[in-house]
Amino acid sequence: MKKKNVRWVKNSRLLKIRKIFICTSFFSIFLINFNSCYNKNEKIFQIGILSGSGYYSTILDGFKEMMKELGYIEGKSVFYDIQITELDREESRQILEKFVQNKVDLILVFPTEPAVIAKEVTLDSNIPVIFANVLTDGMNLIDNIREPGGNITGVRWFGLDLVIQRLEIMRELVPDARSIWVPYKKTYKIVPKQLEVLHEVCNLENLELIEIPANDSSELDSAFQKALQQYGFPDAILMIIEPLCISPNTFVVTGRFARKNNTPLGGAYMSVDGYESLFGLMPETIPQGRQAAFLADKVLKGTPAGTIPVVTAENSLILNCKEAKRLGLPIDENVIIRSNMVIR
Repeated sequence: MKKKNVRWVKNSRLLKIRKIFICTSFFSIFLINFNSCYNKNEKIFQIGILSGSGYYSTILDGFKEMMKELGYIEGKSVFYDIQITELDREESRQILEKFVQNKVDLILVFPTEPAVIAKEVTLDSNIPVIFANVLTDGMNLIDNIREPGGNITGVRWFGLDLVIQRLEIMRELVPDARSIWVPYKKTYKIVPKQLEVLHEVCNLENLELIEIPANDSSELDSAFQKALQQYGFPDAILMIIEPLCISPNTFVVTGRFARKNNTPLGGAYMSVDGYESLFGLMPETIPQGRQAAFLADKVLKGTPAGTIPVVTAENSLILNCKEAKRLGLPIDENVIIRSNMVIR
């Protein structure tokens, strides 16, 4: 009798364990199906991205990298419509208008001029805009740094101080320079303010600043030859923040002219077809993309873009000692210490 009771107890326990296992299995299946339905209802974000120049395309790398770290998985929770133009205002406008028509959730745009167009194009929509690598001074892009206003915020480079710093570094590297040429793209919106502050500094320092405006590489080549006849040889060529000189074809024209006349060329770091600049002081691009992603995350979670303070990009100094040696320029150790990257 006792043996029978023991067997019954064992069987009873097995039945209970079986029931628990079956219930647990059904509950697990229910949870999987529930989560599957829930995931289907999650918001999938559409982000339109416009790079106004291939030179700045690494901003996109930083942006996508940080967005992934923040939980936005490309192809699942976020889709990117990536467009790149090369200094074409009308094409930029058309792309941005298409983003608005497609009712994207967010627009990421860089550098300055496409960002200004983005603000105009999205004026009557609720689409937020995040900009990067932008000069905000005098562009009528934001109300102020703390409260940019409207539907826009982003990452700026640190005002007009950057172009003055480029001039100062050029003077450190070429202390005897008296005549400095500045090539730039005609009618580009961020240029006049830079030229204004450069002229002020040059007047105080008794430097001659020669403007070399052009629309493309062929115009720039002609402009160099004309300036050479009118002003004689330059002591240095300074690249300011604008898109003409960082275009590879145009940089080759500038680099060839500088090489032929043994003239230091610097401002933005470039190396194309064997022509190299002496130095570059530039806002870092990949970190800017990461900064922009933090702003985008806030916007996609419901914070109005115009209430999010604009952030400032960090600058990076690249010093080309190899080019300095070719030019016969001694490099002060202080400049090397301040450099983020030294090319030897």
